[in-house]
Amino acid sequence: MEVPYKHWKTPRIWTGRTAYIIGGGPSILEIDLGLLKTKRVIGCNDAYLLGSFVDICYFGDWEWFKMHWKTDIVRPDGSTHKGFKCFKGLRVTSNSNLAKIKAPCVKVMARASDFCTIPGMVFWGSNTGVSSINLAYNLGCRKMVLLGFDMQRVDDKTNWHSPLRIPVAYPYDEGRPQGNTWLPSFDKILKASEQMNFKVYNASPISKLEHFEKIEYKDAINAFN
Repeated sequence: MEVPYKHWKTPRIWTGRTAYIIGGGPSILEIDLGLLKTKRVIGCNDAYLLGSFVDICYFGDWEWFKMHWKTDIVRPDGSTHKGFKCFKGLRVTSNSNLAKIKAPCVKVMARASDFCTIPGMVFWGSNTGVSSINLAYNLGCRKMVLLGFDMQRVDDKTNWHSPLRIPVAYPYDEGRPQGNTWLPSFDKILKASEQMNFKVYNASPISKLEHFEKIEYKDAINAFN
């Protein structure tokens, strides 16, 4: 008889702290990431590569995990770096495939259809960045600062890193008639922030995400712990 998987019950280890959440936007390469060394940092997907200051790598894509779960990685552009196996922080996901294989190296949460305060569950919203905000809340944070949530192409690039697979059309690409399909998920975050008294700040200088108060990166570093 198979033993049911017990989801990771998110501990409130960051109560009273601010979470700095790093997305994939190209603007990440324009800021001084060294200022995050004393902060609490969640890196979405490849952001675990940016430095040891990343405390948690959060991801949701099974294919991303399979490509990164290596000691060494060679990208299509020829650059090399240590893979996800070498990351020393917390590895967290809400992808059920990781629960099925019972990977001891990854903390697995269940996915919820809306913002969720239940330990062991997190809102997915088809977007790692959105889901990371819910994760930060369940870790005890009541302030979240978004970095690299650009929501647009920069010099025809959608990410600060080169991809390991063929790029797909992003929800904010020009010419897609449905527009940015991620925005409804941010609508739910905004509604939850108003109901549950937490604050999300957008420190991405070129961001087209208008849901949250804009703040200068260095102002956030100086103002929030």
